[in-house]
Amino acid sequence: MDKEHSSLLVQCIAKIIVNIAVVWFLHQYFSSLFIIQNTVNAILVVGTVFGLLNFILRPVLQLITLPLKLFASILTIIIINGGIIFCAIWFLPNFAPYTVQIGQSIMGWSICMLVMGLSNWAITELT
Repeated sequence: MDKEHSSLLVQCIAKIIVNIAVVWFLHQYFSSLFIIQNTVNAILVVGTVFGLLNFILRPVLQLITLPLKLFASILTIIIINGGIIFCAIWFLPNFAPYTVQIGQSIMGWSICMLVMGLSNWAITELT
């Protein structure tokens, strides 16, 4: 067995062991919320199923939800930079004659937030 296959096997076994431990923990400390019958066998079976599904299905679901994650990240960057721009506009009059104004329309704010956000993201990624 080559190294890549043994590594995948080790990852799969590790996920199964961790999930069995999590199922045991949930049964032990949250038994009114996580109910299991025939405890020892059920903990092993349920933990193994969770581990296998995490190993096989999670990468597929992560790929499917990637556009949503990218959208949420971009939206977060835009909102954060909107807050930074707002704070700068509020703070800059203290340094007269240096002021900044952004057109009152949502388009002006959106463009400024998007450009600032993407440029700061690019700087962070490149440095």
